[in-house]
Amino acid sequence: MKNITKKALVNSYKKLLKKSNFNQITISDITNDCQVTRMTFYYHFNDIYDLIEWDIEEKFRENIDIEKNSYATWEEAYLCLFRLAYEEKEFLSKVIVSIDHRAIEKFLFETVLRYCLKIVEEKSAGYNVSGYKKLFVAKIYTHTLVGFFINWLYSGMKEDPEKLVKNLQSTLFGTMRISLGIDR
Repeated sequence: MKNITKKALVNSYKKLLKKSNFNQITISDITNDCQVTRMTFYYHFNDIYDLIEWDIEEKFRENIDIEKNSYATWEEAYLCLFRLAYEEKEFLSKVIVSIDHRAIEKFLFETVLRYCLKIVEEKSAGYNVSGYKKLFVAKIYTHTLVGFFINWLYSGMKEDPEKLVKNLQSTLFGTMRISLGIDR
């Protein structure tokens, strides 16, 4: 029930955003459009920035959560992330410059790290690789992937996601076994 109201508030915000700039929309505008009280808004969100961050994180969580979705490869999951952002391009391009990207990065880092850890475990299976080394390598790859995605997002999402993911795959994951000390 709580998420239904949150989604309704987000939908009202997005509707208003089509007609106005980010900094012109008020909480009163959102609550009037959604036909709820300001108290209802503040029950769910601290401010408009909180509403935007929740919406972005919720979309990513629904679509790239490793526990909910079984992607055959990391490339499928990463491409899903790019496609999702591209589908929301109009919305994201208006708000991304106004929100604290650290919250988005933190969420993405935690999500992508789970994928990278899974890949590292698969690549190192049967080899004597310490837990520290596995985590270190997974974090390096995670920082690279999240940083690359955030840069793509903030630079206007101009490059083709499929081409980017293909290039990342050949550049990054061809070296993982070397990073783990398996191949020399």
